[in-house]
Amino acid sequence: HFPDTIVWSPNSENIAFVGMLRATAPADPNAPPPAGPAANANAAIPQVSANANNANAGAGETAEAQPTSQPQLPGPAAVLAFRTEQIYLANTDGDGLKPLTQNEGLIYFYYVWAPDSSALAASAATARDWQFFQARSDSKGEVFIPLGRPRIVERNGRERRLDDTNTSVQPVWAPDSSKVAVGFDMQIRIYDAIGNAPTQAAIPLRNYLRISSAAYDRDLEKKLTEGNGAVDTTAAQPADNANTNTNAEAPVTLPDESSLVSFNPIVALNWQADNLLYFQTAYIKHMKNEGDSVTSYQRWHRLAFTPQPVAGS
Repeated sequence: HFPDTIVWSPNSENIAFVGMLRATAPADPNAPPPAGPAANANAAIPQVSANANNANAGAGETAEAQPTSQPQLPGPAAVLAFRTEQIYLANTDGDGLKPLTQNEGLIYFYYVWAPDSSALAASAATARDWQFFQARSDSKGEVFIPLGRPRIVERNGRERRLDDTNTSVQPVWAPDSSKVAVGFDMQIRIYDAIGNAPTQAAIPLRNYLRISSAAYDRDLEKKLTEGNGAVDTTAAQPADNANTNTNAEAPVTLPDESSLVSFNPIVALNWQADNLLYFQTAYIKHMKNEGDSVTSYQRWHRLAFTPQPVAGS
């Protein structure tokens, strides 16, 4: 059973997608929904893997076979199949189908090719975490948004977990394929994607975002008081007009977070050039009752990097 999300490699030689065993028995309408991402139409293809040789499956990510009461159909001939979604690779003509991940008990999602087609960056969550986060969303009437730990999966199946913190922000590659960036609330972390001794760097942005939000709020209030009419807070602001100036001198007293209406977490990244990374902050609530959903104060910021040596070069 292959859900319909397909990601083409930049060199057009391969496609990546997810697959899992399909039950033969008809679904019980009273049975709880499956734990995996294929059960959630709003999830961006989660996958589960169980590679016994995965040296990066640390604490909290032990592969756990999920019991099932339904009989299962075998996978395609000579292709290893699992009870939970795995990342599969195939040639563009459909030949050479194989599972890239083999970690039963993990759910993979948000996978994206490196620009040089050498590997995939992805997020993954244990089936237990997946169920917990989904139940929490259900209890609040929210649309379930997957959270997982970022990692790199190479073409040979070698996998390296990049962080132990869960995030819903999708990972992005540097244009030269040497690094991966991921957002965590008010922080961006960047990881080396090559070399046997990879490094990472954390860029804390909370104070800069507080300063930026205070300036944005003042400008917004000024427009309202000058009688320019209602201001659309749902529209994304141009990146250059919402630049986070990390060279600005911070005031002696930082603005109170609780008083800032536009002070929100990082929700998306866009790595445009080797030395230029854009990130978006916003207040987003996806509710099952669409009328209760809210998306506001979408603001783009940018980080300018100085040249750094590439690990392994």
